[in-house]
Amino acid sequence: MTCSSSAGQTLKPPAAAGAALVASSAAYWLAVVPVRPSCVAAFLPGLILGRAGAGLAQAPLFAAASSLQADRATSGSAVLNVSRQLGSAVGVALLVALLASPQPQSLALFHRGWILEASAAAAAALVLVLLRSRRPARGSRQAATIRTAGQLGAAQGTSAASRIGN
Repeated sequence: MTCSSSAGQTLKPPAAAGAALVASSAAYWLAVVPVRPSCVAAFLPGLILGRAGAGLAQAPLFAAASSLQADRATSGSAVLNVSRQLGSAVGVALLVALLASPQPQSLALFHRGWILEASAAAAAALVLVLLRSRRPARGSRQAATIRTAGQLGAAQGTSAASRIGN
């Protein structure tokens, strides 16, 4: 799923910040949660960080899907939802594998899960920071198609604005 270059530039910072917040929530839990944690004091700050990060990371995905052209909107929505479902399924499977133990109440097992969460979110943030927006090159087929369509409208004596008004 691609979005226009200006939309891609606008959507990357919140998504990268969101992924970084999710990673920081897991890092917070790794650093702060004691053996016998208090829900409010130990878990609540990490939950607030992580869920704010999830909101920041997911909103640009939905905005990018909604900015697609009409002929690509269904495919873009399908790719977005399949990737979210697949990511959830793989994440849960990895977490279950990490927590599989005769003593599942051990805090060390949860540390494994938080390390998984922090590393996956940090990798996502890094990819978003390093990702370049795709723009059609001046001589590309897409740019030539846009140029040809504009020339055709001009040759017929109509513009896109006049055709829309009719």
